Amino acid sequence: PNGYRTVDHIPGLLALEAYTELIGSNDPDEWEHGDAGILNFYAKQSLEQFSRTVVNQVRTGTDLRGEMAVIHGLYTEFRR
Repeated sequence: PNGYRTVDHIPGLLALEAYTELIGSNDPDEWEHGDAGILNFYAKQSLEQFSRTVVNQVRTGTDLRGEMAVIHGLYTEFRR
């Protein structure tokens, strides 16, 4: 609630959502006991602040692989 998000944040939020969903599909223990589940929740909540039209345009028109690579690096580096 204290953060300020612009449409420039949408690709990163979508990448975080997708990355954490991959974790949930492949590592249920990490989803349940790690940070993936809560990060997914926060990404989804943040995306709901934007119109669905804008989010869907970014989702279908943006290559998120670069953002996902950065998120993977950060996620694995800061794991507990």
